[in-house]
Amino acid sequence: MKPMSNRVARSLLLLALGLAACAEAQPPCDNTCAVPGVEQMCVDGGVATCTEYPDGCQHFGQTRACPEGQVCQATSTEAKCVGTCAAPCQVGRTSCTDGLLSTCVAGADGCSTWGPGVACPTHQRCDAGECIDNTVVCENECGTSGERSCESAGTRICGQFDADACLDLGPPTSCQSDESCVDGQCVKNCSATCTVAGAKACEPGGDRRAFRTCIDVNGCLQWGDVSQCPTAERCDGGACVPDVQPCSDDCTTQGASCQGNAVVQCGLLDADTCLDLSQPQPCDPTLQQCSNGACEVIPPPALVISEVLYDSSGTDDATDNVLFVEIAGPAGASLAGVSIQGTNGNKITLSGAIPTRGYYVVAHPAALPALAALADMTHANVDYQNGNGATAADTDAIQLLFNGAVIDAVGYGLGAVNVAGEGASTPDAKDSNQSISRNATNTDTNNNAADFFLSNQPSPGGPPCNGACTWCVVPSVESVCTDGVDNDCDTLADNADTVDCPL
Repeated sequence: MKPMSNRVARSLLLLALGLAACAEAQPPCDNTCAVPGVEQMCVDGGVATCTEYPDGCQHFGQTRACPEGQVCQATSTEAKCVGTCAAPCQVGRTSCTDGLLSTCVAGADGCSTWGPGVACPTHQRCDAGECIDNTVVCENECGTSGERSCESAGTRICGQFDADACLDLGPPTSCQSDESCVDGQCVKNCSATCTVAGAKACEPGGDRRAFRTCIDVNGCLQWGDVSQCPTAERCDGGACVPDVQPCSDDCTTQGASCQGNAVVQCGLLDADTCLDLSQPQPCDPTLQQCSNGACEVIPPPALVISEVLYDSSGTDDATDNVLFVEIAGPAGASLAGVSIQGTNGNKITLSGAIPTRGYYVVAHPAALPALAALADMTHANVDYQNGNGATAADTDAIQLLFNGAVIDAVGYGLGAVNVAGEGASTPDAKDSNQSISRNATNTDTNNNAADFFLSNQPSPGGPPCNGACTWCVVPSVESVCTDGVDNDCDTLADNADTVDCPL
C-alpha cells in the first residue's frame, strides 16, 4: 500500500476540523419553557405542558383540549380547565333569600341562576323554599350556622336566610361538571394515574427512547404525552441512560404487587432484556385499598345505629342536654369514612374507632355531665328532628354512611312512607325520657319496626337497660306515672314516686 501523501493528510485534517467547527456552531436551544412536566399554559383553548424534546430543547407540547363547557384558565406557571358557569343551581328549585322566594331559572347564556326574589302573600313568610302561614312554628333545618353540607352534586350552607329565628339550609349550589361534593365542598374529580409530579416512566413497546412524565392536570396527577430520550440514549428505569450502559434488573419477580396504596408491575417494560419496575398506579384512597397487587374496594365496617334519643315532642323546648346517637360495632373498628346524617341534613363525620365497650356515642355539646362523660364526640348536629306527623308524606330518618353510601338507617315518626329508613318505621318517641333502641344483640333485619323499640331508660354507651339500668344519664321530671319503671333515674318506680307523680 502506498503511504498517504502529505497533501491528502492535510485535506482530511481540515475536513475533520471543519465538521467539528460545524458541530460547535449548532445554534443554542430557543426554549419556550423551563420546567418539563410541570409548567403549563393555555394553547388554542386547551392545556399544553412543557416537554423536553430529543434535541434537548424545551417547548410546550401537545395540547390537551378542555371538556365541553369548559375553558382554559392560566396563571404564571399553571393552566387548568374550568367551567364557564359560576355557582349554577338546579333549574326549578326554590329557596328563601332575605325573606323572599327565589326560583332557579336557565339564563340566556345556558347557565342556571337564581331569579329575582318574590314576596310571599300577606300573613305568610318564606321558610325552607316555600311560603307558609306566619302562625306555623319554625324548626331548625340544620345544626350550626356556617356549616356546609352536600346535596346530590352540590353544596348548601347553614344560616339565616329568611325572617324567622330558626336556622335554614341556604340555596343549593351545584358543583361544576368535573367536580363532586365532599364534606360540603366542591372538589375536582380525580382519577390519578401516577403519584409523584415530575417522575418519569419508560413507555412499553419497541420504542426504547420513549417515556412519559407525571404532570399535574387541574390538580390531578396524570401521565403526560410521550417524550423521547436524546440520540444514543434509551429509557431505563424511568431515566434516560447511554445506550452503551448495560441494564440491570429493577425487581426480581414478574407480576403485580403493592407499594403503599398503589399497584406496581415487575416485568419487561422497555426495550432491554432486564426486569423493570413500573411507576406506582395509585388506588382511590377513599374507596380502595391495594391488596395482592390489585386495587380492591374497601368493604364497609360492620356498624349499625343502635340507639337514638332525638328531638321528640317532649324535648322540643329543652336545651338539647339529653340528645344522643349511639353506633354499635366490633371494638376497634375504624370509623374512617363513616358519617351520620338526617333527612334534613345535619351531617356528622365520625372519627377514631369503636371503643372496647362496643358502642360509640355522639352527644350534644350541651349534654348533661353524666351523658357528656360517656360521649366519644360531641356535635350540635345531633339535634335531629322529631318524627313527622301522620299527615306527612314520609318519616324522618337518620342514616349511617360509609364513603357516602348508606350502610344502615332508621326511620321514625308517623309519616306515610319510610323513604330514607329500612322497612317500616319505628314507633315515635313522644317523651324526653324515651329513646328508640335495638335489643342487646343489635339485631338488624332491615326492618326498623321489628328491630327498634321505645326504651323508657335510655342507655348510651351500653345495651338496653329494660328496667335494670346502672348507667341512667337522663334524669328529668317523669311524665309517665302509670308504670312501675324508674324512667327518671331517681331509683324510684314511677307509680311510687310521689315527688314527680303526686297521688
